[in-house]
Amino acid sequence: MFYGSMRRVAVGAAAAALAVLAGGCGPSAESAAPQPAAPQPRDGAHEHGAPATAQATAQATAKPQGSGSLKVKKGTFKPLPGRPAGYDKVKGTARLEQRGNTKVTLSVSGLRPGVEYTSHLHAKKCSVEKGGPHFKFDPKGGDEPPNEVHLRFIADPKGQAKAEAYNNREVGDRAPSIVIHPAADMTRRIACADFR
Repeated sequence: MFYGSMRRVAVGAAAAALAVLAGGCGPSAESAAPQPAAPQPRDGAHEHGAPATAQATAQATAKPQGSGSLKVKKGTFKPLPGRPAGYDKVKGTARLEQRGNTKVTLSVSGLRPGVEYTSHLHAKKCSVEKGGPHFKFDPKGGDEPPNEVHLRFIADPKGQAKAEAYNNREVGDRAPSIVIHPAADMTRRIACADFR
């Protein structure tokens, strides 16, 4: 009786091992195997990490769930006075959506191909101090997400780029503009768009 039980256990284990090996060779093994859940970014984390190309946004993001009515503002990028050389033809659009949270998108051309840029919401209009300081949810808080809204991206071979960023809070009317900087020197300002 004991020997028979041992034999059944051994045969069952061998069959299970063969099934695993056979499944590993089949085309559906990867789809059948449970996949680990992707880590969810913290607020604003998707604006950092691997920069985006024009074909992809700043990162694949988990969009925060919003509630309430959708409020949309749009802006048009214009080169700023004192911008670095070579950015006279920068143009594009920005969009600010709020519904219990904030989504910012931009589409820009006239950039330098292959160069990395960063864009931030700013606390003043473009005509006032070139957008003034970065917008912060907590004025005394840090200068990184989630206290600020950042978009990082790389221009494609044509000098074009698209990016988006999310935050689970609304900026309200406290961020009237968005500014594009070279990522290598964020003290320089290339272009600005006022939200209307």
